[in-house]
Order: sequence, then C-alpha cells, then structure tokens
Amino acid sequence: MVEGTDLRVLKYPHPALRAHDEEVTVFDGALRKTVTEMFLVMYASKGVGLAAPQVHIHRMSQLHV
Repeated sequence: MVEGTDLRVLKYPHPALRAHDEEVTVFDGALRKTVTEMFLVMYASKGVGLAAPQVHIHRMSQLHV
C-alpha cells in the first residue's frame, strides 16, 4: 500500500493489462492528480517507468524517470 493513493500495480497476466486505452484529451486537475499518484506508486515500487494500464487506468499515459 502506498500512502496518498489507492492505485495498485497489476501483475501479468491480469486481463486489464490487455484492455484498450483511451486517448487523453483533457489536461485538468484530475489528470494532474492521477499522474501524481502514478509517480508515488512508481517511486514506491522502485521503478523507472509506469504505464497507466499497469495501475488499472485505461488512458494513454506513461511516466519515465
């Protein structure tokens, strides 16, 4: 569990990892919050990248350090 978010990393072969992703068209506070939470999860997992589907979000988003 990561403080500050309810997001959890999905592990292969979770079916949600194969779901179709929607294009991000609105860049607002909600997206900023989601991306901030994704960074929290990525850093807590000692990762160097994270794609939105890995945390069960089906919008085209990726983070890289």
